[in-house]
Formats: sequence, structure tokens, C-alpha cells
Amino acid sequence: MQMLLDPIVLELSTVDMLHVEKNLDLFMKFGFEIEIFGNNHIMIRCVPTVFGVPESEKFILQIIDNIEEITNNYELKGERFASMACRSAIKANDKINNLEINSLFKQMEECANPFTCPHGRPVIVEISKTEIEKMFKRIM
Repeated sequence: MQMLLDPIVLELSTVDMLHVEKNLDLFMKFGFEIEIFGNNHIMIRCVPTVFGVPESEKFILQIIDNIEEITNNYELKGERFASMACRSAIKANDKINNLEINSLFKQMEECANPFTCPHGRPVIVEISKTEIEKMFKRIM
């Protein structure tokens, strides 16, 4: 989790606000620290390290939009969150700083399976010294 210098404040509908209040522990499990902030507002103080602020906002809103389905249907829960996480995750060519890189490595060390995303796509690949030498035309 990374603490935000400027917390995100979101205004929600009354129904969405009830869903958030009822599921604060679920958001915490996914790396978000959320506080109830006045009438129909929430304040997001911490977000998962893998997300930037715009991605965190999108992800929170996606969770809220799907919270009933997610909490009512256990089998869809993992698949739905995996899909939302993949859409919100760091993508190719995204710029991240050294702190974020180090945090990602630490989080990967704690994963049960750090080698694939939840959908099974590889996260880590092994490249032999010979393959690297071929890429840089050191050997033919």
C-alpha cells in the first residue's frame, strides 16, 4: 500500500455509499484505505502500489459498481477482481519510479504464484545468456 499525499475524495450515491460502508474490510483486503468523509463522500488515503491515482479511482468505482454481484456470487469474485485488476494494472510503456519498482518486487515475493497474472499470462520470463547474446549479435 502507498499512502497518498493528496487523498482522493469521491462523492457517491446513497446506495453506493451503503455498499462501501458495508464492505470497508473488502476494500482493505485489496490494498485501499477508505474513510467515510461526510455526507455521501469517501476519502481514499492509501492505494495499492501497483496503481496510480487515476487507476485507483477507476478501480474503486468498478468495485462499487459491481459490489453486489461480487459479494453475492463467490465464484465470480476472484474472476471479476482479476479482470478489474488487470485492466487497472501497470501496462507496457507506463512509467514507474524506483520506489514503485521495489514495492512491486516485494509484493511479487509474497505472491503464491508470481509468474502469471490472475488470467494466466506470464509476468516473468526467463531469458538465457545465449538468447541475450543473440539479441545483441554477440553470437550467431
